[in-house]
Amino acid sequence: MKLYSYGKTDVGMKRKINQDAIDCEEDLRLFVVADGMGGHKAGEIASGMVIDSMHRFIKATQEDQNITWPFPYDDKYSYEANRLAVSIKIANQLVFHESMAEESFKGMGSTVAAILLSEATTHIAHVGDSRVYRVRDSKIELMTNDHSLLNEEIKRRNMTPEEIRDFPYKNVITRALGSKESVEVEIGEEILRPKDLYLICSDGLSGLVEDEEMKDIILQSPEELDMVAERLVDLANERGGIDNISVVLAGTHAPGKWKNE
Repeated sequence: MKLYSYGKTDVGMKRKINQDAIDCEEDLRLFVVADGMGGHKAGEIASGMVIDSMHRFIKATQEDQNITWPFPYDDKYSYEANRLAVSIKIANQLVFHESMAEESFKGMGSTVAAILLSEATTHIAHVGDSRVYRVRDSKIELMTNDHSLLNEEIKRRNMTPEEIRDFPYKNVITRALGSKESVEVEIGEEILRPKDLYLICSDGLSGLVEDEEMKDIILQSPEELDMVAERLVDLANERGGIDNISVVLAGTHAPGKWKNE
């Protein structure tokens, strides 16, 4: 199956530092967005650590499947999903210990949303409110569940669109990497189809651009992911660009063996 991808991260219109980080790695079939948080440059450090740590673990376990894992295997999920989840758990420990060791990094953390593609399956893992979407058959579907105060409130009671729009704590997340020594990673898996296209993004995009708008932009040029990413980022900036904006796109076509096999 042929794979094509593109990633873009932008500081936005209001922030001085870009605390988002991305990985768009076709050779590893790994695609990640991390949205850092913390004081002066601490969020930038946290998200960078997440991306680097995940990349190194996925690469090492691709090259040598006999490497010992520091976390137990979860039988509810496939080997590849476990790889992805463990890569996030390792990253969480690194960010947590670094935040404890360095005073200027105290309280830093990061969200993460990632996919790892295997021959016939998409493995999805996330912590926080960065998101994974899938575009299939001209429809867009949110594949992740925001770990946020707003989402918990939506589940608790039947909020109107106006109440959701005016909710005062939209930026409060209930789960993040680095806040504790251990973290619960939410995992999903689904059959991968030719022509599926995945969008991974930080809330700098999803907070300003509606899902259907994302879908429309993607369907205008589904094979030109650089143009799609540019248009998505530009639209978020046109609407104020109040946060850093990150977009990673990964698409598939041509059923059969992977291009790099």
